[in-house]
Amino acid sequence: MRKALMILLSAIVLIASIAKMEVGERTVTAGVFSILLLVVVVLYRRFRRSAAEVPWVFQAAAAIGVSLGVLTMISGVVHSAAVTAVAFSEREWAPLTIQRFTTGAMLMYSGAMNMAVHRAIRA
Repeated sequence: MRKALMILLSAIVLIASIAKMEVGERTVTAGVFSILLLVVVVLYRRFRRSAAEVPWVFQAAAAIGVSLGVLTMISGVVHSAAVTAVAFSEREWAPLTIQRFTTGAMLMYSGAMNMAVHRAIRA
C-alpha cells in the first residue's frame, strides 16, 4: 500500500509540474487523465497479485477508489488550508466561511473513506 501511495503522490507532483508549463488545455487534460489511468492500472495489478481469487471488477473498483480517495483527501487538505488563510485575513466570520470549512472537511472525509474501504471492496 505504501508503494501505491508513493506512486500516486509522484503522479500528483507530475501533474502539478505539467500545469505550470505553457501548454494547451487539452494537453494538460490528456496528461492528467493518462497519469490517473496509469496509477489505477498499477494499483489494479498490485491488488490482482495480492488476491488473485477475487473477481477483476472488484480489484478495479478498489484501485479506482484508492486513487480517487487519495486525490480527494489531498484536495480537501489544500482546500482547508486555503480557507484557513482567507478566514484569518477577514475580520468577521460569515456563514459562508463556515460552509467553506465544512466543504474541506467533507472532501477529507470522503477521501479517507475511499481509502479505508478499499479492502472491503476487494474482499
